[in-house]
Amino acid sequence: MRTQLFFAGAISLLLSVSAFARVPTGEIAKYKLVKTSERTSDIIQKGAIELTGGAFKPKEGTQGSFEVSLAYDLKVMFAGRLKGKKSFQVPGEFFTPEFMERLRKEGTIDQGIFKLKHLAIEDVETRTKTYAACDKVLAYDVKMEMVPTFDSLINETFGAAYLSNIEDPIDVKLGSAKKVEGIFYISSEVPVMGAVKIDVSGIVQGIFIKAGFDYVHPSSTGQDQEQ
Repeated sequence: MRTQLFFAGAISLLLSVSAFARVPTGEIAKYKLVKTSERTSDIIQKGAIELTGGAFKPKEGTQGSFEVSLAYDLKVMFAGRLKGKKSFQVPGEFFTPEFMERLRKEGTIDQGIFKLKHLAIEDVETRTKTYAACDKVLAYDVKMEMVPTFDSLINETFGAAYLSNIEDPIDVKLGSAKKVEGIFYISSEVPVMGAVKIDVSGIVQGIFIKAGFDYVHPSSTGQDQEQ
């Protein structure tokens, strides 16, 4: 269980950058796990995630925030099929064109909880479509102590797979993930957060784990959208 929630939490925390102004409320973006050694660890065998844009929440003195929910359905080694759904508040500023323009210009932005670095503008190809001029963004240096909810969520995850190999798991205390990073390719053609590709990695209980997901365009065939 800890593995799938690790990536659910990591993606939700780090996927906080949008290339163009949008109101994500009511939008849905589906992603399929890319099962290659370059992008995904063997422990994650199969799966998909789905992002849904929720309601706007105003806050005085800020641009408010939007609720974004993330549903996940993964098959994890030693743990079997694991499903769930988590919701997070994403600052409204991330949905404005000014934010990406600033990131492109400055190169790096320190959000306090994590840092964002603009790496390049590249064309990106998935199994179903090619997306031109995507912003390649790295999210890194995540300060877990500043996000206790996210930290506790991560502590609930990899356990199903990890603890299944422990003789007496009751007394085992799972630590936080380390070096959590994400690389995202952002395009105006993709709903909710605009991510064409999502690649998240981190060290959990001393084990390096990574997972890559590609956006599934609604026009894709049924086979492409299957988990």
